Amino acid sequence: MRQGFLPGDEARASIITAMDKVRTTCRAQGVLLASTFEHRLATVEIIRSSPSFLRAGDTLTIRRLPKVIRTKVQTSNSTGGYQADVHFIPKPAYVELSNDLFSYGPVKSIYLRSFEVDKEEFFVCLYSNSKMALPEDALIMTVEMLTLHCENALKLRSALGKVTQKLDVVQTKASSDELTGLLNRYGFTLAISKEQKRRERYSMPVSVFVFDLDGLKNINDTYGHKAGDQHIQRFAALLDRTCRSIDFTARLGGDEFAILAPHTDSSSAEQMAARLRRVFTENGIPASFGYASDDGGTVAINDLIVIADAQMYANKQSRKQLQRRNVG
Repeated sequence: MRQGFLPGDEARASIITAMDKVRTTCRAQGVLLASTFEHRLATVEIIRSSPSFLRAGDTLTIRRLPKVIRTKVQTSNSTGGYQADVHFIPKPAYVELSNDLFSYGPVKSIYLRSFEVDKEEFFVCLYSNSKMALPEDALIMTVEMLTLHCENALKLRSALGKVTQKLDVVQTKASSDELTGLLNRYGFTLAISKEQKRRERYSMPVSVFVFDLDGLKNINDTYGHKAGDQHIQRFAALLDRTCRSIDFTARLGGDEFAILAPHTDSSSAEQMAARLRRVFTENGIPASFGYASDDGGTVAINDLIVIADAQMYANKQSRKQLQRRNVG
């Protein structure tokens, strides 16, 4: 698996459980799952062995591998026998398993079974330098069943991964503003909910900013809605560039924007407000905004938004009055 297994991976846990049972039952020295990328070269994905000189991620070389044979196992309920895809290397085969530092071999008893998941090749290998506890036909059947278990686990893992990716895409689209790429109101609400839960646990400071883009109606009426959309996009880009990577920037609708700034106390929020004013002035984009902070984790984020929104409205009225006096 090129992406490898992650801690807590249920497929990995299931495969390890099955491997341990097979290794114990067969009294084998080791069993491994590997992904192949070149002839006789592979990457170890999971290894259960004694001694444990191989580790997950090791590049594995199978040396002096003789021509494999496909074994037909006779079963009691069938006159034709069971056609297994297990490759059995009979004695006195001389095979070595090695990584960059160690070699193990010659391996006297080795059973290989390959399979494919999403166009990627894998193989299960059961090996021992002494006679295993089960007869040959039982060993082949055991490896066959282990391989099917691994294959099904990886296919299920792959299918769940694809579903998760599609859900992530849907979630991203549902929580993003199509015009600006910022969070929309729904996405911002989700961010608030997650941050509020963290604050209830860790009492971290937080600040919120609420913006109203001035003059958007005049731009729409004078130059058309395309020009208004471009103005919105330019403002959104300024907000996004000015904020930190940990901040949540959103377009709540129309000319309304907001920022949720985690780990930002009142002093840092004041500095951020000054930086935003400077950026808006330098880029010639007028906007009214208000902000509110809570340093001790006692005020809910939604209550801070109410305070910041009231400040924004007061700031907007003040700017309008100033404009009227300047015109007069």
